[in-house]
Amino acid sequence: MGLFDAIQDWRERRQALKELRSIKHEAAPYEVFEKKRLLELMEEAAIREQSELAVQTWQQLATLDRDLAITSDRAISTLIGFGLYDMAEEAITAAMQRFPHSCQSAEHHAIVAKYRGDLELAAERWAYVRVHFPDTLRGYIDGGDCLKWLGRTDEADALLAKAVARAPEDYLAAAHYAGVAEHKKDWPAALERWAYVRDHFGNAAGWIQSAACLREMGRDPDAEQLLFKADTLFAGNPAILTELAWIARRRKDWPEALLRWHRVREAFPRAIMGYLGAAGTYQDMGKPDQADAILESGVKRNTDEPDPDLLVEYARLAHGQGQWEEAIRRWATLRELFPERPEGYDGAAAALRAMGREEDASHVLANRA
Repeated sequence: MGLFDAIQDWRERRQALKELRSIKHEAAPYEVFEKKRLLELMEEAAIREQSELAVQTWQQLATLDRDLAITSDRAISTLIGFGLYDMAEEAITAAMQRFPHSCQSAEHHAIVAKYRGDLELAAERWAYVRVHFPDTLRGYIDGGDCLKWLGRTDEADALLAKAVARAPEDYLAAAHYAGVAEHKKDWPAALERWAYVRDHFGNAAGWIQSAACLREMGRDPDAEQLLFKADTLFAGNPAILTELAWIARRRKDWPEALLRWHRVREAFPRAIMGYLGAAGTYQDMGKPDQADAILESGVKRNTDEPDPDLLVEYARLAHGQGQWEEAIRRWATLRELFPERPEGYDGAAAALRAMGREEDASHVLANRA
């Protein structure tokens, strides 16, 4: 190649690079928009519970910007939420290798182990987070939570105490610290810690759990007074109303208990505890017909969004009264709406056998298998 040809080739390559940079510059805003769209689509896939869409979208994102795909909290959390643990773990491992100083990727590494159900591994990974990223609280809070469920409660207690000492203004640290005392059934310590939550955070949990501790200590009147005050501060909170109803039921103040369960149902017509609690109260009173009527009203009130636990109790009540035909009908409704619930098969089979219909019972159980 002569000098002239070399110069010409250099000019052409330079022009081509210039045009390529220009194209990339012009495409940059569209790439940003596309990345944002793909992340939003992953969240939409989670809402729609469409795992295939989530996988497809994540792969598109990885092709466009792999670094973003392996580090995005929205993307990785969606994969974990769908139980795509191997896929998430591979992405997280790649992120930790490429970005060894990323605290978020180290946290993802611990979270995926927790969701796999491997709490020992999760605890080890949270320890890694604490060593390499000592300023983040999650290593202490989530690490302590893992230790609690592993039965290593003293270690959990010490770790969560450090979390509170590091960040006394953090609600989660204080709540988990109180929770580990509850887990140990150390009610005086738990009460003291929940009192701290009450005093420092505008959250109903501090009041509700304080009342629960008082109840466990046999101090129902004190628990009730605390909940009455909480009800004025957090008007209409379902947990407060429910706990007040349980206290009245435990002391066998039937009229007051029924009145409080009615208040729960009126405020939260779709919350099943208002129906289950009232039905249980009527059963305690020896009034199964009234209990049945309450449960039936709950089932009818929630026909557009039926609740499996409510349907189970509705069927059990007929079953317990020996109303076999009605029980079989109710168990069939449960199986139709929630085929994954074993109670629908076991209950129906037991009712059928009680009627001497052994062949039908075997058929129902075969469908369960």
